[in-house]
Amino acid sequence: MSWDAAETYLQKLRQKGQFAVFQLPRRTAFVQVMRTSNGSLVVEASEGGGNIELLLQRMGTVSRNELGLVTVLSEAGNDATCAEVIAQTIGVLATSSGCENVCRVRIGAQ
Repeated sequence: MSWDAAETYLQKLRQKGQFAVFQLPRRTAFVQVMRTSNGSLVVEASEGGGNIELLLQRMGTVSRNELGLVTVLSEAGNDATCAEVIAQTIGVLATSSGCENVCRVRIGAQ
């Protein structure tokens, strides 16, 4: 996935609770993003590891949530950087999963 394609999906997330799930062919390899009330994005990756965590650090402090997902909260107005990092993270996940870098994207709201 290219960063401009990822950015197109992020632009659709305008209100709190709207989300996008970027799903790779391997069901356990994904990145999900959700808009918060202040306009920032919560980005969660299904797998961690050196390269993925380094990529996500460009957006903020990386941690693991209660489900074991690697997570980061971006600053509001930082969607272009988030799109670039998401696209790169999907590429790393595809390589580590041994699958194509082809995503199915689902958009919805809580």
